[in-house]
Amino acid sequence: MPQTIEERVQLVRVLLTSFFDYLPAPVTSSGLVARASVSGPAPGKRVPCGYCRRSGRVRIKNGSRFCPVCSGAGWRARRRLPQSHPEYEPPWDEYVGEPIEEEQVQHPKAMTRYQLDRALERLEEYERGERFGWERERQVYERRGSYGELGHALGLLSLDWPPGYRQVHRQYFRGLAFEPSQTSQLLCDVAEEWLAREMRGRIRVPVWLLEQTTEARQATVFELAAQGLSAGQIARRLRVPKLRVQKLLRSAKI
Repeated sequence: MPQTIEERVQLVRVLLTSFFDYLPAPVTSSGLVARASVSGPAPGKRVPCGYCRRSGRVRIKNGSRFCPVCSGAGWRARRRLPQSHPEYEPPWDEYVGEPIEEEQVQHPKAMTRYQLDRALERLEEYERGERFGWERERQVYERRGSYGELGHALGLLSLDWPPGYRQVHRQYFRGLAFEPSQTSQLLCDVAEEWLAREMRGRIRVPVWLLEQTTEARQATVFELAAQGLSAGQIARRLRVPKLRVQKLLRSAKI
């Protein structure tokens, strides 16, 4: 079944929002890189996948396949458990590939000889063609979503219509929290539709991102409805079709 232009625009927005999700998160303050952040290990949101032993693949009878737990990334989401819990998982720094303790974040120490040797080994592995964890993660995202095609379309947009490209870049890639003006939002909407029409073939988005987006949008629709906003106002605020908002509200009997 062919995708409508409205569906393609919605998928483009999900792809833009997650365009750099494969990169490990830096130490941040209020969502931005903190200038006063001390150097050293930074706790991440993921830990090594024990099911595939960080390889991203598991053996089966006739060969191997992507790990069903981490989807081939080698890392999975860390379970938030108290330290007293028997299954507590310490945070890891994905960049250095080492577990860390909370005090290390505040009082970073010089690398030991072992850590220095491991860092050199990782650099040598990279030179031999092996990849860091974030590069494997990028491969997973690109296999499941149309990120390569979106990147190609963004390159064309920057050449054919620089103002639209700058607005998309400002709204999705700078990491700034702001309320765009009506003119800026309209400019971004037009640029998103331009991308949706320019991208070739069917637009694909990783399943886990669709699930997260749907759950977040449903929760937001219900919250805005509880504040007294009409279906049309909610649709304009969330940039989704009004009929979809009405259907969600009817299903919840709001």
